[in-house]
Amino acid sequence: MKTEYDISTKEKRISYLEIVDDILYNKLGFKLTNSGTKYLRDLIIYIYIKNEYEYSFERELKLFLREKNMKTNFKTVKSKIVYAINNVKKDKVESGFYSVFQTEYDPYYLSIKNIVSTTLVLLEKYKNMLWIIIKAYFFMSIKYMSCYWVRLRFVI
Repeated sequence: MKTEYDISTKEKRISYLEIVDDILYNKLGFKLTNSGTKYLRDLIIYIYIKNEYEYSFERELKLFLREKNMKTNFKTVKSKIVYAINNVKKDKVESGFYSVFQTEYDPYYLSIKNIVSTTLVLLEKYKNMLWIIIKAYFFMSIKYMSCYWVRLRFVI
């Protein structure tokens, strides 16, 4: 997937991992040691890098497992993801729920589809915010450089 800021794919994947980890672990209370959480995180990043906005969870999960050459069964991975969703830390979910979903806590929103789609939207929002910060920094540096050249011209 091409982005506006040109950095390597490995660096983009690391930054996506940090954002998804922040959403899943810090805001929604998923457990780090759960294998279903790891599958969910990798699946979200896989869908985002593929730039799929019209997706079927089951189809994308099957493609993900096939592409990563994982020996695990589709039903096993799906049940591990559902287990991870059902065993989130309730106190963390209730406190960080509003920052992710922009609504009050409701267990209805803790489904695979809602978590994946919301995280994809947040990744896109973070990417756009990062691009705005890079542009602002670039234009501020140009403005500073132009002021420097004006001062330099008057000194000479």
